[in-house]
Amino acid sequence: MYKLLLTFRYLRRKLIPWFALAAVTLCTAMVIIVMSVMGGFLDLVRDAGQSLIGDVTVRSWADIRGFGHYEVLIEKIEKLPEAAAATPIIEAYGVVNVSVGESSRTVPVMVKGIDGPGQQRVTGYADTLYWTDERVAENDVGSIVPPGENLYEAGSNLRNPWEAMRPGPAIVPGIEVSPFNYRQDDGTYDMGRSTMLASQWTLTVQPISAKGAIDTIGAETRIFTLVNEFKSGLFEADSRQVFIPFEIAQRMMTMDAAEMDDPNDPNGDPIPVPARCTEIQVRAAEGVTPDELQEAVANCYLKLALERPELKLSLDMLVLTWLDRQSTLITAVENEKGLLTMLFAIISAVAVVMVGVIFYMIVLQKTRDIGVLRAIGASRAGVASIFLVYGAAIGLIGAGVGTGIAYLFMRNINPIHTWLGDGLGAFCYYFGLPLGVGVLFMVIGLIYVGVQTLYDQVWWRNWLAVAVVGFVLIGAIRVAGIGWIYLWHENFPDFHRAAAEKGPLVWSGIMLIDVAWGGLLGGVALGAIGGLYMVVAQHVRAATGVRLLIAGGIGLLAAVLVRLAILNTSAPKWLSPIVWNEKISIQIWDRRVYFFEEIPSRIDGREVIAVVIVAVAASIVGALIPAISAARVDPVESLRYE
Repeated sequence: MYKLLLTFRYLRRKLIPWFALAAVTLCTAMVIIVMSVMGGFLDLVRDAGQSLIGDVTVRSWADIRGFGHYEVLIEKIEKLPEAAAATPIIEAYGVVNVSVGESSRTVPVMVKGIDGPGQQRVTGYADTLYWTDERVAENDVGSIVPPGENLYEAGSNLRNPWEAMRPGPAIVPGIEVSPFNYRQDDGTYDMGRSTMLASQWTLTVQPISAKGAIDTIGAETRIFTLVNEFKSGLFEADSRQVFIPFEIAQRMMTMDAAEMDDPNDPNGDPIPVPARCTEIQVRAAEGVTPDELQEAVANCYLKLALERPELKLSLDMLVLTWLDRQSTLITAVENEKGLLTMLFAIISAVAVVMVGVIFYMIVLQKTRDIGVLRAIGASRAGVASIFLVYGAAIGLIGAGVGTGIAYLFMRNINPIHTWLGDGLGAFCYYFGLPLGVGVLFMVIGLIYVGVQTLYDQVWWRNWLAVAVVGFVLIGAIRVAGIGWIYLWHENFPDFHRAAAEKGPLVWSGIMLIDVAWGGLLGGVALGAIGGLYMVVAQHVRAATGVRLLIAGGIGLLAAVLVRLAILNTSAPKWLSPIVWNEKISIQIWDRRVYFFEEIPSRIDGREVIAVVIVAVAASIVGALIPAISAARVDPVESLRYE
């Protein structure tokens, strides 16, 4: 009973254990947040990849021209209880030219011939179409879209809604293929309006000959009408793929049904050549895994090839799951997630050290109390268990609070990011200072520390005064540097220039915040250096020259730390080689760069439980050595002078 009593008493009445508690809390929250963000990113990559190719794909391993009798195979596959739907696909490489008037752009693309309704049943293709009724209304294209026409419906069925107005079948390119779409700050796209819809899309593909070579003579070119665009979430697909109707792709690639002369037939009767496709995509039935569907489809194909030899189905077909086809990208993301988790777990090992150091300090402070416990009959195991339970309590509470912080943060990560960007501004502000200012501060630091060392004064007791001095010095330096740039150079930061134009009161307030920030960093740095020198001065007993050398090194370290704390970019060109450059920005997730519109997040309960268990175990391990030290306290020695 006394063990729990002492544990909770120490936890409630002592301030120092709260530092260990804070370390465990922050480390737990940090690891969970990293794992959740990377897990969410991995899920988005998985969903985006699966939305393009279905659960299982059947394709030829050797013949890049595709395979015939796909209708028979699709009919057999759709009768399987493991399969929900199947659809044929034609893949080919081509070049698309987008022109409006005299302006044009030509890009290489991956052409996919699809059946719109069939593709919707297999992959949910219509869900990737970007221009829905709501987005079209937001972009004000109602004046150029004919009444009664629906871009979303036209894109789903790959149908040209303006057949009477413009020639050519429908085409649905990736959102990044079109040169008319501008990605905005919030991650959405600004439609090119009349420019985009008035564009002419000319697609050129090159069929494959019977020998597998590119048929340059038989290159096929057609004009298409843009009816919608798709956004899957994979940049490689959205910037390189275009969808066209399956029948059109068959004719352009000469993969439709035809007849071929038979030189061995004396009657000259032609040989029928079946229509071909390059692959078949299959969707799994409810509750069926891709691996189970893969096995069922492979057996179905083999059975069909053996039962109907007249179809001449090749036995070198590949049946792949979507994970097999996207394994390169997904494996890379999984490895990155594991690496980041491991790195942050190693960083979080500081919690173990923090618990161990703090508990060791508690043992040193409570030697007399431990002696009293041992004198009244407490066993060594009982004394050790006090600190072990203490460590477990800190680990459990810290892990619980850290989990709560991580949960709240991840649930609101995008609103928090938006609030930061809207409230503080998603910009970078900076200024340049000459190197002489840094040298001046370094000299002042060396003189100050050196003089105090020569006179053998324990100046570290006045670390607060040192911090204040650093605050004033760096504040003055920043004001001087900003004023120098403002008066003598034209590269005064746009942020400060815009603030100055709003009046001296606004600019003065910004300067005050600027100076306070820099001064705070410098003051904290000087105060920390004072504490470091305290440790060195206490443990190093050497000649005055050696101590002066140590003090000079500490002063130099202080100068470097404070110099790095001063943000320096946009300095004069002649100073750029000798000025350290850094900048700060509060926009973490730039939606114009990252392809996902929001910061991904996924909280996995199993991962959270594992992190909590590790945090509690780490706290117990950190308390183990202090607990052993406390158990070995001799009551006679600890109470000798009482």
